[in-house]
Amino acid sequence: MPQLTRIARSIAVISSLTTLTVSAAGFQLNEHSANGLGRAFAGEAATVENASILARNPAAMSRFNSLSFSGQISYINPDINMKGTSTNHLGDTYNTVLAPTAELISGSSLARVETEYSAKADDVAPDAFIPSFYVIAPINDKFHIGLGAFSNFGLSTDYDSDFNALEYADKTEVTTININPNISYKVSDTLSVGIGFNAVYADGSIGTKTPAYMDDHAAAYAEYNTIAEMTGGVLPVLPVVPGNATIMYVEGDGWDYGWNVGLLWAPTPQTDIALTYRSAVSIDIEGTVSSDLLGLDKEAAKLPLDLPELAEVAVNHRVDDQWSIQASYHYTGWSSFDELVVIFDETTSIGDSIQLKEENFGNSWRAALGVTYVMSPELTLRAGYAYDSSPVKQEYRSISIPDTDRRWYSTGLTYNFDDKSSFDLGYSFLHGNSVKISEEFELQGTTVTTLDAQMDRANAHIFAAQYNYQF
Repeated sequence: MPQLTRIARSIAVISSLTTLTVSAAGFQLNEHSANGLGRAFAGEAATVENASILARNPAAMSRFNSLSFSGQISYINPDINMKGTSTNHLGDTYNTVLAPTAELISGSSLARVETEYSAKADDVAPDAFIPSFYVIAPINDKFHIGLGAFSNFGLSTDYDSDFNALEYADKTEVTTININPNISYKVSDTLSVGIGFNAVYADGSIGTKTPAYMDDHAAAYAEYNTIAEMTGGVLPVLPVVPGNATIMYVEGDGWDYGWNVGLLWAPTPQTDIALTYRSAVSIDIEGTVSSDLLGLDKEAAKLPLDLPELAEVAVNHRVDDQWSIQASYHYTGWSSFDELVVIFDETTSIGDSIQLKEENFGNSWRAALGVTYVMSPELTLRAGYAYDSSPVKQEYRSISIPDTDRRWYSTGLTYNFDDKSSFDLGYSFLHGNSVKISEEFELQGTTVTTLDAQMDRANAHIFAAQYNYQF
């Protein structure tokens, strides 16, 4: 029976699992300062207000006349909801081909399994706190040094154990920190340059599981297998896969190193223009891989994580003593993030490596416009708008890191306690576009399940507070 032989080969791959669908998406962080958040980070690299500018432009250190410190914390409250349908094609094959054939052979009546499941999840991205701090110190009239500690990338999603598409996403988390010493040189009264060294640490984990409904299929498959075992291979024996079994869990951490440069130019006394660049880094996330279905128990491995280059052009123009406007264009070279591959330290039963996902990100951009109003010597107000494009192409969009184009609506203020100390507050509302997501869970070229979903809400609230002091 050639058709049954072909079906047997197709469905038997459920027990080998050599190619898995795991994904990540655009996960850049902009939350480096509360004053910047208040204007949606418009003109950030050209707007010299406190030491937090070090996260964007080391050349700006030349504008500081004394030792300066800034420390901030941002709170991100995402509101991301998902709804859709997951279709189990293994169950469909059982219902339409295998069970009817087994009934003809045995004369018994076999139960059928459900194949369409609701895949609905609310609030899939947990809240997060993102701290950073900065110190700038003048050496003399020409040279300044500074140190920043902040994060340019991070992500987290977590689906409940009863979510009916855990083979696509269970838990995904990446945390990074950039330790960034810098030095600047004042070329002239209107031009400064700066350069920095980046030591980037990343800690990450990616996990997928079998959906819980697999337990509901177990009794029907076991009854069918009793008949299949008596046919001498005419009918394939179905693997009875438990629900919530780990398909793949990768965790680890690592370091890599890069560099950054910046330029700050004042073509007129009212206008500052900045150009900045931060290099790409590739971090080997070294740790372990586990899988209940593959029989892997904390196998030593690494996952190369390619973090993209960043570039920005920014303008700050002072209209008068009270009003100023800010604008910026930010480029992220996400095209370097093309795949996720786990490489084992030693050859395992499934080979030297596993490709988790082909990402094929595209380069992305962010444009922002802001306004600042100095109401009094004590109080400064800000507002801003930004459009942030997603690097995820539609055909590679995934529920593990739900990503979409988004709009930023921001406001904030600064209160000056005296000439030395100040306090910043910032708030942004991010509104993401609703998008459709279609994924296939594929094993050895055979589609086992499909997911048709829609991210019907992709919003976030961001709050930030910051303290600044000039000694």
